Amino acid sequence: MSRNVIENESGGRPAGSGENRYGLPCPRYCLRECIHCASVIEHDRHERLDLVAGLKKIGRQSLEAQATTAIEQAIINGHFKPGSRLTEVTLSEQLGLSRGPVRAALTKLSTAGLIVQHPYASWEVIAFSDKDIWELFTLRASLECLAIELAMRRFSPAVNRRLQNALKKLEDACARDDFAATSNSDFAFHKTIVELSDHGLLVEHFERVEMRIKMLISSSNLRLPSSAELLAQHVPIADAFARQDIVLSQQTLRAHILDEGRALIDDYEKKPSAA
Repeated sequence: MSRNVIENESGGRPAGSGENRYGLPCPRYCLRECIHCASVIEHDRHERLDLVAGLKKIGRQSLEAQATTAIEQAIINGHFKPGSRLTEVTLSEQLGLSRGPVRAALTKLSTAGLIVQHPYASWEVIAFSDKDIWELFTLRASLECLAIELAMRRFSPAVNRRLQNALKKLEDACARDDFAATSNSDFAFHKTIVELSDHGLLVEHFERVEMRIKMLISSSNLRLPSSAELLAQHVPIADAFARQDIVLSQQTLRAHILDEGRALIDDYEKKPSAA
């Protein structure tokens, strides 16, 4: 590309003379957009500089969000086992990030109840007791059964379609035999029921424990012999809802949640003796 002589806004010295169009030193010829001085000659200066500043802020937030998602998924999918020790330094190296976004992610996951903090920048993945599991599954059963009752009261083709679409996504994930996608779709199915209640406080209480619910759903799914069995547990719930059978919907949903809770507790009780 030729070094075009481009005058700055005041009509003075050209960018190729060692200064950019804003009169600042620049080691390059600012023909389009210079990463050294952010000089842009094709668009309005203020509009573009505001855009660049905004993108930088979004980028920083995105690193924190990406770190949160990566660590959350590693915990939920069993890469980091209950009781595993996590450190900012190791996670920063593994994720290729500075410690700032990693620390922010760990703080968020601690608030959500997935990890606990110890002195000297050490964190630990939460280890559930039998009581913890039973409390979460019984709470889930109560919240979701109320949610499906409220959703039934506002039943419409659009409401039903949302739940059937959630079931279809679970079916697709099971067909691919993708464990992470299957567990995510499993949770999404139950979250859809809660959201269809159109009850703000109910949704809020569910979201307070949703990361722990995700973790236990993943643990529960690990013990199933096949994805087909997981899908078979959810089809009757969606079918009863489509038929607008509120009693059967609640009975099927409650039995599914509590049965999985009991089975998971049995597995947890067996682990110490097998060790």
